[in-house]
Amino acid sequence: MSKWTLVVHGGAGMGVPSKEIPMQAYYDGIEAALEAGRQVLQSGGLAVDAVAAAVSAMEDNSVFNAGRGGALDASGKVVCEASIATSGPHGDRSCGVLGTTTVRNPIKFAQTLMDHDGIQRTGGSPPILLGPEEAEAVADELGRDVVPRESPEWFVMDMRTEALVVAKKHTVPTTPLNVSAAEILEDAVQDAVDTVGQGDIARADDIVHTNPDRDWPDGAEDWVDEGVEDVPGIDDMAGETVGAVARDCYGNLSAATSTGGRCNKPVGRVGDSCIIGCGTLAEEGSALSGTGIGEAFVKAGACRWVADRAKAEVLLFKSVRELMNTRLQPGDGGMIGIDQTGAVTMDFNTRGMWRGWCNHWGVTVLGKWGNKDVVHKRIEAPPATVVRPTILANLSAPLREMTVPLPSSAEVWQPFAAVDSVPFALDAPNEGSHVPMYTTHQLSTVHEDIVRVVFPLQGSKRMAWPYWMSARAALRSESHDLQRSTAIVNLHFQVGLDSPDPGCVWWLNNEDWRACEYSAPLEENGNRVSSIDCIEQVVSRMARDKVHFPNLREVVFTGHSAGGQLAARLALLSTIDPVGTDGKGAAKFGTDKLAFKYVCGNPSSYTYLTPERAISDDSLTFEVPVDAPKDYNRWKYGLQERTGHAATFKTDQIIKQYGARNVVYLIGNADILNRVLYANTNDSLLDTSVPGMLQGRNRRARATIYLKHLEIVYGKPTHSIVAVPKVGHNNTKLWGSLPGREALFASL
Repeated sequence: MSKWTLVVHGGAGMGVPSKEIPMQAYYDGIEAALEAGRQVLQSGGLAVDAVAAAVSAMEDNSVFNAGRGGALDASGKVVCEASIATSGPHGDRSCGVLGTTTVRNPIKFAQTLMDHDGIQRTGGSPPILLGPEEAEAVADELGRDVVPRESPEWFVMDMRTEALVVAKKHTVPTTPLNVSAAEILEDAVQDAVDTVGQGDIARADDIVHTNPDRDWPDGAEDWVDEGVEDVPGIDDMAGETVGAVARDCYGNLSAATSTGGRCNKPVGRVGDSCIIGCGTLAEEGSALSGTGIGEAFVKAGACRWVADRAKAEVLLFKSVRELMNTRLQPGDGGMIGIDQTGAVTMDFNTRGMWRGWCNHWGVTVLGKWGNKDVVHKRIEAPPATVVRPTILANLSAPLREMTVPLPSSAEVWQPFAAVDSVPFALDAPNEGSHVPMYTTHQLSTVHEDIVRVVFPLQGSKRMAWPYWMSARAALRSESHDLQRSTAIVNLHFQVGLDSPDPGCVWWLNNEDWRACEYSAPLEENGNRVSSIDCIEQVVSRMARDKVHFPNLREVVFTGHSAGGQLAARLALLSTIDPVGTDGKGAAKFGTDKLAFKYVCGNPSSYTYLTPERAISDDSLTFEVPVDAPKDYNRWKYGLQERTGHAATFKTDQIIKQYGARNVVYLIGNADILNRVLYANTNDSLLDTSVPGMLQGRNRRARATIYLKHLEIVYGKPTHSIVAVPKVGHNNTKLWGSLPGREALFASL
């Protein structure tokens, strides 16, 4: 199946839903916009047409502040602005329009201008930003058949007129950041010019995120809840700009944004929604649409800043969150985004944001207005059948079966979302449940040569397939006999916005699967499993199957970064390894005759077995921290207050079996970056929380300190460190090095 994803927002704001418009009207509007875009994508259409359709649906819906029903400026008119951008195999294109008062759908007008090859008034080439007078004049030139028009009065709604009266009465500042419209327009044009032609290749991230528990600056929550008057009509009516982002089945990314602006805005004021790089952006690697206070987004260069961070290999959701928490002020707005894999982020620093997404599996999720509640409604339908137009069939060639020979190096780092995995049927939590699996050897065929299976566990980006491919690439450097006797199997642990197909186990957030918390229930009051449960089911199935894997003797769990943490937690909590236990659990799983090894690559943090921490990186003297927060030693940083899978074990049992097991910490000698301690360093994946920093200043230091901690706990050296020279935080180089390959593939 070809994969596509669509995300829309109906505005973020500091207001409260008005009495004139019930909340259900907003939810219905978001759902209708998703349906308009879905019809395009599921029939094989392009992302740019999908975002235009979705935004047009909201422009025609008077509950949203875009098109008809938009906010009124100081003169009482609805003055619209919009922009659209798309990125794909044929390059990047974009266009914005501002100051339209008669164009029915400004977003489709912007799309028309972007696609038009010869508009006389624009010098024969598509404009990137078209101002008020010229926009209306070009619309006249193109004609109503191409650009549908309405009278200015058609756009005005009674509730917006009343809101303007209230806004004027309360004398709300109309230029909140003391930036004139002329300055905004001048900066906008320069930003647009700077943005054109930038085609740097961005690495695809595979994180999906909404941020219900955002990290507010000190005092911000009080400011949000108490510092803004609930006066209807001021700034917004529980929503601002509308927008959409999408990835189609050919890998194209597109974004669209449209707005009526702020209530009582000065005549001639320009916001961010028409400016490519501020309110809208689509390029290889990311597509973004913002909503909120336009002046703030322009000053921050919001979309361009996030996209540049993504190019620097910062996770897209982390870039958007950092924008919300550091570049913008509380209450400034929100943003939706999608990366090359189709993974989604939706974040805001306001009281709420209307939002939703849908995908090729027939899943539709509506986000709930408010800061804490993420999901308002989740709908599941049978997967849509995608029809590919013949003319576009050559734009995408997804790899299908993961038992094919290793692809060439040029194919290894294709986005994993374009690859179909093999579903592994789970015995639990429910009948018919499964987890996506990548394997070099099908479990249903005979493999007499296989004596070892290696699990390269996914990292925080959940890139299960590239990790699987990296382990295969490392294996290719070994002897033919070793290659023939080793299977590589990986499971893909997904979160809700990863578009899990029906029956697939998934977790509520990106922390739960690696902290061994339980999955979301697949049905009301249904059973749940941890990531360890899933892994143990796979190993047990292979160990018990004497027909297909009659000679299996060794199991190696490895991982990098967050995957390295999960490998360590397997050593702490697994019952399939007979070492350090009474063997009853292993006998139950049929794994009592197997040898196990845990290779933990560059983990960001460790689970301490006692409350003491090193007083410094150099002294290796351990004491209980005096000024540390109360939760510094809770699970996963320590053994206190354990939850999920970890709560099923006694502390003494965990300590006993962990010390007895074959655990190796595979550490890159150059993995020493820390963006908090050292300026101009970029390691956004390092845990820099207080509990994390109590373990050391960087990953290399943390490994050394932790090994000393274990020696103190057990009274003797137990586990070992394998240092890899000249390697930083890179799983491919770590596993592919000579020490890395020896750790993974040497006989146990």
